[in-house]
Order: sequence, then C-alpha cells, then structure tokens
Amino acid sequence: MFAETKNFLTAIQDQVIPRRNYKKYILKQPDTDELCRRCGKESETIQHITAACEELAPAEYVKRHDGVAKVIHQKLTEAAELIEDKSPHYKYTPVSVLENDNFKLYWNRSIITDRTIPSNRHDITLMNKKTKTPF
Repeated sequence: MFAETKNFLTAIQDQVIPRRNYKKYILKQPDTDELCRRCGKESETIQHITAACEELAPAEYVKRHDGVAKVIHQKLTEAAELIEDKSPHYKYTPVSVLENDNFKLYWNRSIITDRTIPSNRHDITLMNKKTKTPF
C-alpha cells in the first residue's frame, strides 16, 4: 500500500479529513454550511458519507458492496473448482450460474422458496448438489 493511501485511510479513521461538519465545528470557520453537498439534508460527517447519504446509496454503496461480493464469489469459485483460470479480482466478472458435479453457484439471483419471502434475491448462493443444501 502506498504511504499516501495509508495516511488518507488513517485520516478518515481519525475523522480529520476536511468535510463540512469538521470545518464548522472543529476548525470553527465562520459562515460554513454543515449540510451534505450531495443530499443537503444531514450534516456532512464521515458516517453520513460512507453509509447514510440517500444520494450515494442507489449507486455508490451498491457498487462498493458488489465489489466486495465479487471477491468472495471468485474465492468460492476457486475453492469449489468451478473455474480454472485465475484473474485479478478487479478484472473478475461473476457469471450468473456456475456448476460442476458437486456444486452450483448462483450470483445475484432470486431463489424460489416454499413460502413467500420478501427478500429472496441473494448475492451469492452456493449449493451442494449431493446433499441438496446451501452453504
């Protein structure tokens, strides 16, 4: 990891990066608006930017979530021997369904269940074909 990246992550963790809330309450800069630049509804804090801004949620949070899920998907495909070629995680694109004699791996697919379940679209589902059970 580059030194600049490590320093930036430490600054985020210590909550000392220049954001509107920090400028108004810590640096005491007069006439500073503390509201979020994207949504304009809540105070622009680290917590708001990383997890609560309704403007960022539809795209950026999903993109971040899928990026992590892709790495997990790739590791599962390698462990279950569903793929042979190993590419870097940033180039990996999950396939909707992968299977061999032992396992079936679903990516971002709805699961048909006996009962109606409001949230039945899982990110990753790994099925053992011999025991017919999910992991």
